[in-house]
Amino acid sequence: NKINNEIINLWKNKEYHKYRGEYFPLLFPEFNKGGILFIGLNPSLPDNKRIRKIVQNKSKLKSIKDTTMFEWKEYRQNESYYNKLIKFEEMSQENNRYFTKFKEVSEYVNEKWEHIDLFFYRNTSAGKLKKVIGYHEKNTEDTERGTHQKCENYRKNESKLNKFGEKQIDITKEIIELINPKVIIVTNAVSSRIFVANWKVNCKGFKKEGFDRVEIAGRKIPIFFTSMLTGGGALDLESLRRLKWQIKKALKVYR
Repeated sequence: NKINNEIINLWKNKEYHKYRGEYFPLLFPEFNKGGILFIGLNPSLPDNKRIRKIVQNKSKLKSIKDTTMFEWKEYRQNESYYNKLIKFEEMSQENNRYFTKFKEVSEYVNEKWEHIDLFFYRNTSAGKLKKVIGYHEKNTEDTERGTHQKCENYRKNESKLNKFGEKQIDITKEIIELINPKVIIVTNAVSSRIFVANWKVNCKGFKKEGFDRVEIAGRKIPIFFTSMLTGGGALDLESLRRLKWQIKKALKVYR
């Protein structure tokens, strides 16, 4: 509730009205703590009719026949309506194919899983999100991932987010500390760049361990930077197979 209230208050803040867009932000159900945490970029619009129908039938919500349910309306700003949006997210995680690979990975390593996004702005366009948070890539020439130099380049070359973006990152930092994961997997190239620029990521041990580490609340947690696990441009099956093996290895190191 504390996290969701912070997100809602950010959207209500008049200073950021020009950025928040026409939709409600992402609101979270109870977090699964202490397992694997997958991190994306931002929530898309629930424009999949199949998902809306499944969620509507299972959750008994009557107002999700189309995306207008998610439009930001003054009269909807109350606890009852927030609970509807939270319930939708909960049911969507159970039924949306987007989350199937997360389930597959968690079953392979025998750990519970959670998924969050770095930002709560709901839109299907990554380009529009970048404008909203004031982000642009300064240097994409270094294509090697996971080296110490890569981490340093991210920190030096990433553009600063605007205040609206920074406020969301501050809340996301709270969320990650609250979830207290054993392993983190960042499943988006832009998310990876922004993450390394805003968290204490140490890539020095990659050559020895096969993964990087990030400092969260005094703990050095194994972290993997990868492409999306589902949808267009998703990780191929053999790469996913190797990733699952690497995560299992990282969990043994953690334990």
